[in-house]
Amino acid sequence: MTSSAKTTAVPSTRSTDTTTSAVEFAKLLRDRRETAGLSRRGLAEASGLSEATIKFIELGKTRPSRRTLLQLLMVPGLGLLSHDLPIPRRELPKGLFSPQSTPANCYLAPDYEPIRCLEELERTLRGAGGQIEQSNLYLTPQSAAGYLRFVRSSQREQKRRTQLPFSEIVDGIPGSLTTRGLTVIALGSGDGQPEVRLLQKLIALQKAAVSLWLVDRSEALLATAFAHAGEMLGPALVHRLGVLGDFHHLPRYTDLISPLLERDEQRMYVLLGTLGHLDHEPRFLRDMLAKVTRPDDLLLLDADLLLPGESDLQPLIGKAPVDDTALSDWLFEPFLHAKPRPHHIVLEQRLDVSDSIPDCQTTSIIATVETRGMLPRQFSVLRQRRYRLSSLRTVLAQSGFVTLGTELWQDPQHGTTALLLCQRSDGS
Repeated sequence: MTSSAKTTAVPSTRSTDTTTSAVEFAKLLRDRRETAGLSRRGLAEASGLSEATIKFIELGKTRPSRRTLLQLLMVPGLGLLSHDLPIPRRELPKGLFSPQSTPANCYLAPDYEPIRCLEELERTLRGAGGQIEQSNLYLTPQSAAGYLRFVRSSQREQKRRTQLPFSEIVDGIPGSLTTRGLTVIALGSGDGQPEVRLLQKLIALQKAAVSLWLVDRSEALLATAFAHAGEMLGPALVHRLGVLGDFHHLPRYTDLISPLLERDEQRMYVLLGTLGHLDHEPRFLRDMLAKVTRPDDLLLLDADLLLPGESDLQPLIGKAPVDDTALSDWLFEPFLHAKPRPHHIVLEQRLDVSDSIPDCQTTSIIATVETRGMLPRQFSVLRQRRYRLSSLRTVLAQSGFVTLGTELWQDPQHGTTALLLCQRSDGS
C-alpha cells in the first residue's frame, strides 16, 4: 500500500511591516555602539547579553531574538526605537497606552511570586539569624496593616508627609513639561500619601499633564495607594497605573518600560522614604535607575541628613531599646507566624557607619529572638541611613544624576531632611 502526501503552498504569515532588515540592523547596531563609545564587551555588560551575541549580530551571522532586541532597546546610549528593530511592529510589546484601547490600570510583573517570597522569609526566620529584606515586612495583609498603623501613629512620619517642601522643589522643574507631559513613577510607594501630595502640587501649579505609576511589592499597600490616588486626584490624572513587582527589577520589565521610554514626554522617578532603606544606594542608582531613565529625566528623593558638627563615629558605642509600640508591633509581625513560634523578642537600635556612601550613618533595628529548644538568634529587620549632603550629591553625580535643587525641612525633635530634585545627564 502506498500513500502520497499532498502539499499546499501556504502564504507566509510574516508581516511585511518590518522597517529594518537584519543586515541593516547589524550596521545600525555597530554604528550606534561606536557612537556611544562602547566596546562590544561594554555593550554586552550594559544589555545583559554575551559579547559573542553582540559580535554575531553585528556581523550578520545571527538573527536576534525578540528578547535580545528588547534588551538592546533598553540600553540608553544606543538610542534605539522600536522601528529600528528587524521585527514587525505587531510583534513588539503593545504597551499599555495604545490609542485603540483603554489603558490598563494594573501591571503584574512576570517575576512577582508572593508565595515564593513568603517561603523564603519562612526559611530565613527558621535559620540562625541574618538580614530580613525590608520589603518582606509588608508582604502579608497583616504586616502591611501593621506598617500603616505605625506610620499613621508616628508623629515624625506625619510631620514629614505633610510638611516636606514639595511646592518649593516643584518650582525648579523645567518649564518644558508644560508641553511634553510627565509620568511620575513612584518606587516603593507604600500607601501613596506623600506621592499624592506631590502630584497635587504639580497639578496645582499646572506644570504638566500628569500620569502616575505606583510600584510596590505589597499587594495590600499598592491597592491602598491606588485607591487613595483615585480619591484625591481623580480626573486630574491622565492615567493611573499600579505596578505589582520589585522596583529593583524594572529593567527586566521590557514590555512595560520600553513603550514608556519611547514616548515624547518627561519622566520623574520618585523615592520618598525609600533611599535610606536601600542596601547599597550607588549600586541601585547605577545598575537599576540608570537603565530605565533617559537624559533629562528627573529624580526626586528625600534623605535624612547628618549635619556639620554631628559625629558619625561616636554612636558606634551605643545601642538603645525600641520603645515605639506601633513600630514594635509591626516588626514583630513576621516572627509571630514563624514556626516554631518565638516566646520572647527584644528590639534594639544600633548605630554604625555606612559602607555604601562615605561619611554616612546607619541605624539598624536588631531583633533578638528566643525560641524554646534553640539558641538566641539575631535578625536585622530595619535599616535607615543619614547622609552628609555633599557625599550624597557626589554619589548621585557619579551615577549620572545632576542635582537641580535642594530644599531642607527641619524638625527640632528628629533632625533635618533634604528634598533633592535631580536630572539625568546626557553623559557629556
